[in-house]
Amino acid sequence: PASANLCKDPVDSPLLDQEAQKIFHSDVATILFIAKRVRMQCLTAVSVLASRVKIATEADRAKLDRVFGYLSETEDAIMRFRCGGEVSLSAYVDASWATHDDGHGRSGIVLMMADCAVAAWSSKQKMVTRSSTESEIVALSDATTQIMWFRLWLAEQGHDVSPVKVYQDNMAVLDLMRSPRRTSQRTKHLDVRLFYARDLEEEGHIELEWLSTKHMIADLLTKPLQGLLFTSLCDQLMGNVL
Repeated sequence: PASANLCKDPVDSPLLDQEAQKIFHSDVATILFIAKRVRMQCLTAVSVLASRVKIATEADRAKLDRVFGYLSETEDAIMRFRCGGEVSLSAYVDASWATHDDGHGRSGIVLMMADCAVAAWSSKQKMVTRSSTESEIVALSDATTQIMWFRLWLAEQGHDVSPVKVYQDNMAVLDLMRSPRRTSQRTKHLDVRLFYARDLEEEGHIELEWLSTKHMIADLLTKPLQGLLFTSLCDQLMGNVL
């Protein structure tokens, strides 16, 4: 759904005229509805384009047309939920560092139940971080809000919810989470975010676990991917892995 230049601002592309801007805005809203529910692999592209609805250019229009083209080519794709078994929730959290031209990264969050995605988010981080580890900490902190909401919602339905497995592909974040000492000066400004996630794990709400990048489904939502990695992660996202 997106090429490698998705997050690059099209500085030389002319702005769309007023009527074309309205159509662009409407089309982005339409595709956002689809992406949030059944085509979550498009959320990265749609999220970026949604930030451009007031200043859309011809290059943005071409990026949006590419997403429509992808949807047209994959209209027969389905989401496959596994039946039976326990009601359990798992989360995949990832981040890309300095993805945007202004130095901001992106957070990707995927919640899975019955081997298929039930919710996903792709968002530009609100702060500039100084390393990939810091970006991962910001993403983890943002994800805990959604994870806890879903966990409490399931509990209210009468389910006995076990700790939510939260998958991370950054070992440095896990080392910081498990360190008995205070974090170093390099990450001191992120202590509140880190300690909140640490408290949730110590209280039994979440359980962090390392996962290799090739199985990190949330990687789809941090940057534009193509090729075999995109296809593999997309199949895992939609529950089409036997």
